[in-house]
Amino acid sequence: MQLYGFVILSVLVLVIEGNLRENNNDLQRKIEAARRILNNNDKLIEQSQWKNRALVQPAGSSTGVTGSAQSKASLVQEPVRIAVFNDGDYHAHVKLNYILNERQDEQELEVPIYKGFERDLILPRAASHIRIRVIVIGIVSDQLLIDRQLTNFDGINEICYLLAGDRVRPVYGLCAGPYAEYYKLWTGRN
Repeated sequence: MQLYGFVILSVLVLVIEGNLRENNNDLQRKIEAARRILNNNDKLIEQSQWKNRALVQPAGSSTGVTGSAQSKASLVQEPVRIAVFNDGDYHAHVKLNYILNERQDEQELEVPIYKGFERDLILPRAASHIRIRVIVIGIVSDQLLIDRQLTNFDGINEICYLLAGDRVRPVYGLCAGPYAEYYKLWTGRN
């Protein structure tokens, strides 16, 4: 009887030990997959930042010295609507930074934009050195999707972005039509 109990106990210990090893192997695979995703995200962010450097500021423009002709020309003359439609499979944050009335105090707006929703922000008159960022909320870490610095708003009264994709491969594009048309399509669809 004792021998029978010992055999059952030994088999039970071996089964538990095998399950622990299997769980440990699964955990190691998940950790390695998360590291690969992190490394890939870092590479994508570096590539995106490298591509955006040429778009951030046109050649020969000033970097915001107050009182210069470039600074006065870059002021927003009329309010500008910045709209973001999120059709992606992720949540994001929209950050809007700008300098108001040519003062050196930076204003920042940050709003969440959930999957299937839209946000529109109004950029006030006399704003300059505007920076728009959209950050995708990730499982392991957040990812910078859009990072644009705008210096010239001549004739622009709205900017519209459409987000798509998923957390692993988020994408965005500029809206092809006016905000009002996109909003009608968006509200009719959702």
